[in-house]
Amino acid sequence: MSGERFDPTAAWAAIAPEHQAEIGAAALALMLCIRGGEDEPIYSTPYSDAEPNAWHEFEETIDRGTDCLFDRVTIPLPPIGLLPGTCRACGCTDNRACPGGCSWVEPDLCSACADKDRPVKSIRAVQEVVACHHGLTVEQLLSGTKRRCVARPRQIAMFLAAELTGRETTVIGREFLRDRTTVAHAVETIAAAVTASPATGLLVNRLREQLRAGAQ
Repeated sequence: MSGERFDPTAAWAAIAPEHQAEIGAAALALMLCIRGGEDEPIYSTPYSDAEPNAWHEFEETIDRGTDCLFDRVTIPLPPIGLLPGTCRACGCTDNRACPGGCSWVEPDLCSACADKDRPVKSIRAVQEVVACHHGLTVEQLLSGTKRRCVARPRQIAMFLAAELTGRETTVIGREFLRDRTTVAHAVETIAAAVTASPATGLLVNRLREQLRAGAQ
C-alpha cells in the first residue's frame, strides 16, 4: 500500500470476519480499562493496572488479523501524510496544527508546508516587516537597547530570518549586528514561546505568511 493514502475502511473490510470480531472485542476491553482508569477511585476495580495487558492483547489480535495486509508481523505506521486528515509533508492534523497555526490548502497539504516552496531571500526584508509591524524602524530594531518592546521583536526577526532564509547564524548575526550565539538564543527563545503562547504563535505565523506572500 506504499505510495497510496491509507484507507482504514478498506483495510478493515479486507480482514476476515472472525478476526474483526476478535479485534473488536479486544478494543472494547482496552477502552474499558482506559475509561475505568480515568474514573478511579470511583471504581473499586484497578482498571489502570489491567491496561498494559489489555494493550498487549489488543496488539496481538491486530497482528493475527492483519497478516494479509502488511508484510511485517507488527503493523507498520503508514508514512507521514498517508493517514486520512494529515498533511502529506509534515503530518499535522486538525487537532495538532503546525507551530503558529496553519490551514488546509489541499485535502492533504497544509499552508505552512505549501509556503515552504517560497523562501524569503533577504534578511533585510524580514527586518523591515517585523520592525514595521511593531512600529519600529530597522535602525531601532538593530539598536543596542534591551527594552522588551524592541528586544522581543528583534528576537522574532532573528527567528524568522533563520527559518525563512536558510542563512547560517553567523550571517544572520552579522546582519543584526550581533554574534551567532545571540541568534541561536533568539531562535530557541521564540521557538519555545510559539509553543507556549498561542498569541505569540499567531503573531509569528502572521508575520511568516506576510513575508512569504511578499516572496512570491
